[in-house]
Amino acid sequence: MQQMIKNANFFVAHNVSVQKDILSVKNAFQELFRKKDLEINMTSGKSGKIKSASKVSNKETDYLHSYSFLAVSADQQNIPSENWDFMCFHDNESKTLCIGDAKSKEIDIKDWSGEILKILTDKKVNLDYCYAYHETLAFGQGYAVGVFCEDDKHDITEFEVAEEISRWLKNSPFDVEAHKIRDVFDVNIFSEKFFKSISSELSESLKKTSSLKYLDSIFHMLTLNKQEKKELRQHLEKKHILIAKQISE
Repeated sequence: MQQMIKNANFFVAHNVSVQKDILSVKNAFQELFRKKDLEINMTSGKSGKIKSASKVSNKETDYLHSYSFLAVSADQQNIPSENWDFMCFHDNESKTLCIGDAKSKEIDIKDWSGEILKILTDKKVNLDYCYAYHETLAFGQGYAVGVFCEDDKHDITEFEVAEEISRWLKNSPFDVEAHKIRDVFDVNIFSEKFFKSISSELSESLKKTSSLKYLDSIFHMLTLNKQEKKELRQHLEKKHILIAKQISE
């Protein structure tokens, strides 16, 4: 019998470095698991290999590299990267943070993203640009760091998607000062400073939607349906601020 492919909500943030504060992201991840009432039973450190949490070093130096925390059912731990229930990882090379929740499908992705954002900011994680989407586990976590991961719902014949992911990887790490965004997603979150740098490009299209919210005087959250995403993407592509659509000279 073919195994059912799991889907999850994903929250991704770029330009998140732990060089100055090693523990901020780690503490935020641990709080996320506490809020979900889940145990971190699998994790990875400097090597990147996922192991039982009891077998992984907790040295602070490990958190200067890629690391991940996962909650995986006992009967699914042979392939944890494809079977987790909740997952957080941070890749310090690309300064990317990713959170995946396979148990949140009953929660509106906007509300779910707001909950994640609050926990991260309460733990003093510095955020400039974040977004959220719903995807399969393998593809969704690979997408966050610019890797095309094939599964039964995505294959390499999706040339346009693969090319957009490749462009993102080529242009990484994300740079706030470049005043560009990766693409247009279900949920798009901008710090006040970053929003000001791109608001002139967004303003014309945003007149058609009331989905832009101001959060706690710190962030702007833009939520879009499928048609709104399509229209805004077309507009911003013409303005040359979508990295996924940017073709290098």
